[in-house]
Amino acid sequence: MKKRRIIPSTAENVLTGLFISLMIIGLCTCHQTGEKYSTVVESGINLYNAGNVNDAEKEFLRAVKLKEKPVLAHYFLALASVDRGNFKAAERHFHKVVEFRPDFQWARMWYGMISFLAADFDNSERQFSEVLKRDSDRYDALTMLGMKHSMCFELKKAVAIQERAYAMTPGAVPLGHRLALSYIHSGMFDKAAKVLEETVEANPEAFYVFSLYARIHLTKGDTVRAEKIFTETKGKNNVPRMLMETAYLYFLRGQNEKALEALDEAAKYFPERVDIFRLKNRIYAEMGDDERAGEEFEKMRNLLSPVP
Repeated sequence: MKKRRIIPSTAENVLTGLFISLMIIGLCTCHQTGEKYSTVVESGINLYNAGNVNDAEKEFLRAVKLKEKPVLAHYFLALASVDRGNFKAAERHFHKVVEFRPDFQWARMWYGMISFLAADFDNSERQFSEVLKRDSDRYDALTMLGMKHSMCFELKKAVAIQERAYAMTPGAVPLGHRLALSYIHSGMFDKAAKVLEETVEANPEAFYVFSLYARIHLTKGDTVRAEKIFTETKGKNNVPRMLMETAYLYFLRGQNEKALEALDEAAKYFPERVDIFRLKNRIYAEMGDDERAGEEFEKMRNLLSPVP
């Protein structure tokens, strides 16, 4: 039997050539589109960096139409939306970014933080948790997730997450302050005091840490420790506001002389602060010293009265 030679027909040759030509044209078109997308995005980035957000947005919106998964264009559209304070638009664009690139950790952190600021706490938790799946020791994600739990009064979760983050950087501010607050809200005052001691030692100028530290001891009735903190911070930049808090806490505990002493000291820093004179008026009234109470009331009224 005669063997048949397998030779493509003329029609087959034409079809094959046409197919190859179409493939080449398609690849070239994709390549050209890719180049155009990059050019438009680069133009948008240059405008954005120059502070021209309006024209930058126009370029990024144009770029979105030029590519199937325009990650960078959506990323910069999200940043531009943040600049405008349009968090909803920012969330939409960041959603697209992480949809196209699930491993884009920094974009996911941004997405979580914007959701947090927009009070979309469920999504913020979801995004920070996704970041931690890929990097379980990522400090900023732990810090933000702990803050979310704390804000929502999920105290057990907040403490667990914040302890993990704090273990990486003992004495860190403001994390030490936040962990201490979570401990306080959970009734764990000794743990709060320990964290605050470490934070105070590492950050001797952090007013709110000193203030909280003193408040813990005053609340527990340990005025000796509170006064020691007060004495040690004298002359530091944080002392004026701490004096106000200390004075009020002395007043709450019925230690009026100590409260007045702290208020007099605070008045040297805040000579026109109304709440100093209001509290002094209240203290003198409770002590039965109507004359001094009247003097403090007049000072307060003079500060509140409009200048003629």
